[in-house]
Amino acid sequence: MYQNIMIDVETLSTLPNAAILQIAAVKFKFKSDDIEIFCKNILIESSIQHGLAVDKDTIAWWKTKPLNVIKSVTSNAIPIDDAITNFIDFIGPNASTIAFWANGMNMDFPIIESTCRALGIKTPWRYYNLRDARTVYAICNLDWKNYPRIGSYHNGLDDCLTQVKALKECLA
Repeated sequence: MYQNIMIDVETLSTLPNAAILQIAAVKFKFKSDDIEIFCKNILIESSIQHGLAVDKDTIAWWKTKPLNVIKSVTSNAIPIDDAITNFIDFIGPNASTIAFWANGMNMDFPIIESTCRALGIKTPWRYYNLRDARTVYAICNLDWKNYPRIGSYHNGLDDCLTQVKALKECLA
């Protein structure tokens, strides 16, 4: 059984009710190299239909990114309700025993929680199981800004894999 899940979302706003482009997650254990991955791209229209926010500045920011990164978060997109349901299925029935990690507490978690509220779906975690990986990096003096990447910036799955590697380096 996996005890930790790293999550990352790519969005069209920085507000808590941001429209999600991509939701990614990696199940992991600190003492094992085994992982399980999840990554779904989301149809922008389906997020907008549920009242989720799109910000012109964030769209302008995305337009500055390489085409391969934009394609990695937009190809094979599915409706937001299907993506969130798939994400909750990926988490499994033991969410109350899992530590959920993200880089920071004010982006990924609130956006997923807001999306769940917009869809009328219960948030898949307990508030006390949320963890901030950036704080751990700072405590162990890991130079996050210069940390070696796995894959591309702003691809949720690549971000998760890099964050898990860094976290394990600090805590394993």
